[in-house]
Parts: sequence; structure tokens; C-alpha cells
Amino acid sequence: MSGQVLFMLPWELHHAGGVNTVVRNLIVQARRDGEKPTLLINRWSHSILKEATENGLPTARYRIRSPFISNRKVFGFMAWLITLPSSLLLLARFLRSHEINAINIHYPGLDALQFVCLRTARLFRGRLVLSFHGADVDNITGNWGVQRFLWMLLMRKSDLLVTCSGALATRLKHHLPAHQHHKLVVIHNGTDIGLLQKNSKDNPAPEDFSKTTFLLNIATYEPKKGQEVLLQAFSTLHRNFDNLKLVIIGRSTDYGIHLEAEAKRLGISKHVSFIRDISWEQVSGFLKCATIFVLPSYKEPFGIVLLEAGAFSLPIVASRVGGIPEFIDDGQNGLLVPAGDVTALADAIQALLRDPETAQRLGAALNNTVTKRFTWEHCWERYRQCFEPTTSHH
Repeated sequence: MSGQVLFMLPWELHHAGGVNTVVRNLIVQARRDGEKPTLLINRWSHSILKEATENGLPTARYRIRSPFISNRKVFGFMAWLITLPSSLLLLARFLRSHEINAINIHYPGLDALQFVCLRTARLFRGRLVLSFHGADVDNITGNWGVQRFLWMLLMRKSDLLVTCSGALATRLKHHLPAHQHHKLVVIHNGTDIGLLQKNSKDNPAPEDFSKTTFLLNIATYEPKKGQEVLLQAFSTLHRNFDNLKLVIIGRSTDYGIHLEAEAKRLGISKHVSFIRDISWEQVSGFLKCATIFVLPSYKEPFGIVLLEAGAFSLPIVASRVGGIPEFIDDGQNGLLVPAGDVTALADAIQALLRDPETAQRLGAALNNTVTKRFTWEHCWERYRQCFEPTTSHH
């Protein structure tokens, strides 16, 4: 590229989650490619732009206002309008100083309109690419009036709209007029098998897990991840497999307390381990020694954790939702079941437990899929093309 790329996030990069996993790895690949990416974090506490170098990465934090604040609409718009000129000049100087020619906003909100204003004022002439990851598309749904108009303006004035799956692109397409559909680009997520395996050696799971037959689920504790369905399925499986355990790794939420209560109600508390807030590096140790990986989500824009399971040749059972069927072929490299179907979930898991040869074949096939098609190198190459001004993405 003739200049550099700026990645923008609405939260700190070190936080857990799929969005940050994508951004971290795009930064790694860009640097390997000889680029010098910069990270901008939208932080309300930073009314003055502050720059630092963190792990060799130029990182800035700054309050980038949205013109729409749901609980204080008039005040929010006035504050946005009053602060806009000084904010634009500051951002323009920042972009020039880092020689930015492409801005890639992940999990975008209406705060991204400041960059539209920059381009309208000809203070920035580079590319503006929005990357959607799932719940950010939900933020558009159901909005009317001014908020709806602003979202349409933001997407119309952006060069490209990237989604992590075709299923998510279809959802986003409903919010775009037909003549804007050419802006949609699907770039599947990737994984780094070598790094995951290294992490598993450096961060082994506790010994009592490495010697246990257990089902593994990794997801934030929230209703859309289907963990309550998994607990119910496990309660029926446990009657036939006395030594079987269930491990659910996730980020602490109030819903996690509900899940613990549900496990107690089902009489399976002693056989279920809830592991909270461990690092991404520590997760690999559990992936290495798990028996089956289970992802029974009701919604899943992509399912990056399934790629990570594939890095360890784990057999997987997942819901047939969102982007999952775009890389899991039922019966070929995993098993897919209808979301919310306790019986189907339990039957699929039981089939793998009773047929280790099939489980091993499916795990090996998933590993092959991940190795050949879902690397971060490939993901970055697709993104790099998005940042080039002359590349066609029809």
C-alpha cells in the first residue's frame, strides 16, 4: 500500500472476544507484510488524544463522539456539533502524522461519522472500510428516523462493508439499497494453528482435566450461546456416561450465575466446571485435551472458536446457524444440529462418544479444512485488497 492502515476499536485490544482476535491478527499479519499499522481506541475518558507505543504498536486513545446518544438525543447532537470542528482538525493531523491512507473500523457505530465528515471536508482522502462482526448489525435493526438516516449515510459514504460470513452479509444487505450491495465483502476469519499449539504447551490445562473425558464449550455466558441447552443435553448424557464431564469456559456475566443454578437444578453440578475469565492463551490447554467441542449457539455470525477446535483436530458438534455451515459440512468435518434442540444435541454428542473412529475422522477433516482455507495470512490478504483504492470487489 502507498500509505498505512489505521485499525479502530470501541474498546481495549487486550479484552477477550472474537472482534479483538481478528484485529490482533490483522495487525500481526500487516507487520509481517512490512506495513506499519496504527491502532485507535475510542475511549470516552480521553477528551484529549493521547498516543503511546504498546508492544511496538503505535496506539492512540481519543473520545470520538457519536451524534446520537439514545438517552440524551438533543444534548448529544449539540455536543457533537460543537466539538466537531476541533475534533476533525485533531484527527486530520493525527492521520497525516501516521501517513494513514486507509481506516478500518471494527464493530462500527455512529461515531464513525466523524471520518465521513473528514472526507467530506477533504481532510482525509483515503479509504474508509467498516468491518461488521454480528451484534453491530443488530444495532442498525429497528432504528427509524434520524438514527436510521445516519446509519444509511455512514454506509453510503464508506467504501466497503466487510462481514465475517455470508450469513451476516445477507442480514446487512437488508439495510442497504440494491445499488449499494456491491460494497459488501465477505472475509472469513482465520486462525494460527502453530501459535495455538505453542500456547497449549506453555499453558497446559490442570492435570485433573488432562486425564478426564470431557465436553468443552467456550463462549461468553449469555443466552444466545445456548449453554442452557447444553446443560440439559448433558444431564441426559450423564446417565449413560458416568465419567463424562462438561467444561464451560466464558466471560463472567450475571447469566453465568443463572447457568450455575440450572446445573444445580439438573443435579449435575459436581460434573460441570464453570471456568471464568481466563486468558486466550490458557484456553488452548483445554482445547488440547478435550474430547468433543460443543457450540450450541442460537446466533453465531461466524464461530471462530470452531477453527480453534479444528487446530487441535477436535470433533465438534454445533448449531446449524449463521456462518457455521459455511465451513462445517455436516457429517464431513463436524456434526450440525438445529439450535435449541436438546435431543438432537445429546444424540449427536452420544454418537461421537460411542464411535471414536468417526470422531477422529471428523476432527482430522476439520483440521484439514482449517489448515487449507482459514489462515490469518489469507484473511489479511483479502483485507489488504480492500485498502487498495483501485481494487474491484464485486
